[in-house]
Amino acid sequence: MQDASAPLPSDGHKTGAVIFVGHARLPQSIGLIGCSSVVSVEIEVDLATREVLHVDAKGVLPMAEALLRDLLQGGDLDGRVDTVIEQFQHRYVGTCQRAMCSAVTSAYDAYLRYCRKEAPLAEDHPT
Repeated sequence: MQDASAPLPSDGHKTGAVIFVGHARLPQSIGLIGCSSVVSVEIEVDLATREVLHVDAKGVLPMAEALLRDLLQGGDLDGRVDTVIEQFQHRYVGTCQRAMCSAVTSAYDAYLRYCRKEAPLAEDHPT
């Protein structure tokens, strides 16, 4: 297992960043032949600052992904997910809206679980 403080390879990702992933099913009514019936959201977070570095979404239209990226990227993830979801629901009206929000919530839940798991380690090794 790789040490979280170790430098990452030169792949464009910041050292100390972790990618959190959430998935949700799309409604059957919009499933296209040959396309995934699942929405996937990836949220890359700098754990030192809690800043969202990058957001990607698969299984959705490009404007839905762009809106989600605009709402999340560059901000602090802690305590903002409810606001982001509310803004997304207000600005994106479509059948995949619920699946997108569920996938974001799932990724955020993974982030919270990770932070709770890592909290005792951070207390043992103050920076």
